[in-house]
Amino acid sequence: RFPEACVMLITNGRAFYDGDYAFSFKNLARHNFRVEIPLHSDIPATHDYIAGMDGSFEQTVAGLHNLCESGVKIAIRVVISKLNMDSLKEIAELIYEEFPQISYINFMGMEVMGNAYKNKEEVWTEFDKIKVSLQDAVRYCIHVGINPQLYNFPLCMFQEKYWSFYRKSITPSKIRYMDVCERCSVKNFCGGFFNSTIANTSFLPKPYEWGENHA
Repeated sequence: RFPEACVMLITNGRAFYDGDYAFSFKNLARHNFRVEIPLHSDIPATHDYIAGMDGSFEQTVAGLHNLCESGVKIAIRVVISKLNMDSLKEIAELIYEEFPQISYINFMGMEVMGNAYKNKEEVWTEFDKIKVSLQDAVRYCIHVGINPQLYNFPLCMFQEKYWSFYRKSITPSKIRYMDVCERCSVKNFCGGFFNSTIANTSFLPKPYEWGENHA
C-alpha cells in the first residue's frame, strides 16, 4: 500500500543463519528496506552472555554474512553497557574486517528499563566512563570510512567535532532534561536523557554557551 515508505527491521539476525531464508528474504527487502542488527561484543562469549543465548554470536555473524551477500541494506547497533564499554573500538574493527559492505554503526546509550533495570548493577555505567572509549571507536570508524552515529546520549557528552554524528533520537515523550540544561544554548539540538535513565545517572550536564571553546 505504501511502496515509498522507508522500513526498518530491528532483529537479532539469528534467523538469517539459514542461507536459503536470507536469500529469499532479499525479495522482500526493497530499496527502502533496512535491517538493523545488534552486535554486543567482538568476543563470542560476551556477545552470547549479553544476548542470553549460547551460540548467538556464531548465528548472528553468519546471518550478517548471508545478508551482506544477498545485498540487503544493513546497519549494526552497539548498545553500550558496562559489559562491552571497553571494547567499542574492537567491535568496530571486527565489523570493518568481517563486513566491509556495512556503512553504518549505530552506537547507542542504554535505556534503564526492563531487563536493563533488573540487572542495572551489572550493566549500567555512567556516560563519563563511556566517553573516551566511544570517541576512540568513532575516530576509528571515520578513519576506515564507516559512518558512526551516536544515539541516546546527552549532546554535551561529546566534543563539538563529534556533533555531526550525533542524532536526537529519543522519543519526545521519553525525553527529560536536568534543570541546568535550561541555560544551554543548544538544548534544542540535544536528545537529553531517557525518562527511565535520568533517575539512575549522576552525570552532570555541561551547558553550552555560544563562543565557548569545545574543540
